Order: sequence, then structure tokens, then C-alpha cells
Amino acid sequence: MSTFLTYSRFYTKEEAEEFAALLDANNILFDAERLRTPLDNIYLGEDSEPKYIVKVMQEDFGKVESLVKKEMEKQVDELPADYYLFQFSNEELLEVLQKSEDWNHLDQTLAKRLLQQRNVRTDGLAVLAVFNEEEINGKERISTTTLVITYLLAIIFAIVGMLIGALMITAKRTMKDGSKMPLYDNWTVNQGWIVFNIGLVRTLIFLYFAFR
Repeated sequence: MSTFLTYSRFYTKEEAEEFAALLDANNILFDAERLRTPLDNIYLGEDSEPKYIVKVMQEDFGKVESLVKKEMEKQVDELPADYYLFQFSNEELLEVLQKSEDWNHLDQTLAKRLLQQRNVRTDGLAVLAVFNEEEINGKERISTTTLVITYLLAIIFAIVGMLIGALMITAKRTMKDGSKMPLYDNWTVNQGWIVFNIGLVRTLIFLYFAFR
């Protein structure tokens, strides 16, 4: 049975609504929602993670990809000459393509066009050549600040620590072809196991003294 899978993540409600409107205008079914996790940035005091997601049916991924490409090519032609991406170096433009989830569809399209105009390869090997192993795998690493807060939560609130640890271990991201891959790098996953085990041990200690 067909299911909705995440196609794009957005930092603002306006960006998500604009993308949803494009899908709606082309009669493509979608589901848009506010993104929340146990590491919600409300209590972390950060605003560096995407807040909204737009999902489409898995079988529509190819259709949406073609639609986005056509629409973005049209918008690129209308950009002003002082648009900031025109000042990017080749390596910075390759980073836009490699870390696509950090950039909107327009910037990705423009980056690819600029690289092609500069006779720089934009295939997978060229994009990956400037990054380390974890970046090549397209995985994220949890920030030091977030990790410290996570450890504190695991120590103080054992169950919360176990939930957050489990999230760090099992979190997945949906790729453009509808497939799934781990969200976090190996280092973050290992930290997730430590956080989970801290919460587990704290829970077992509590139960031991509660029922002796």
C-alpha cells in the first residue's frame, strides 16, 4: 500500500507552504506538518534544524523531482545579478549540492548551473571529492551543546534519556528516490547508545530501590 514519505524539509512555514502550493497546483497529493522530536529546539534554545516537512506518495517522487527541476530552472532565470550564490567559490557550490537538505531547491539548481558554466563536474564523484568519509555518507553529527544537554537529561530523567538515545540510534532520513538511510553518523549513534544505557541503568537503579 502506498504511503506518504518525507520529500523536503523547510526552516520556515512560508517555504513549506510555497512548496505545498506548487504540488497542489499540479494535482500532486501531499501532507505537510510541523516537525517535532524529543530534542525539540524549544528547550534547547537553538533554531538550526528544519521545522517543517512536506511528504508525498512514494510513487510520486520522480514526478515531483521533474516538477521541482522545471520550476526552479524558471526561477533561476529571474534571479537578480547580486544574488549571493553568484559570489560562491566552486567548493562552496559543491557543498550546496552535497548538503542538499541545508539548502532550498532554488539554491541547489543555481549551484549546479553555475558549476556547469564554470566547467566543473557536478556528478556524484565530483561533489563528494571535497568531503570527509562521514560527509560522503550524507550523515549528520549532533552538536556538542545538544549532546551535553542530552547527557544531563539522561542522568536526571532516565526515561527521557532512553527515548532520546533510541532516537539518535534509529533516526532515518528519506532520500529523493524514496529510500531511507541513517540520519546520524557513527559517532552520534555511538553517543546515542551511551545515552540510552545511562537512562537504562538509572531506571534499573530506581526500580531496585523502589521495590526492595
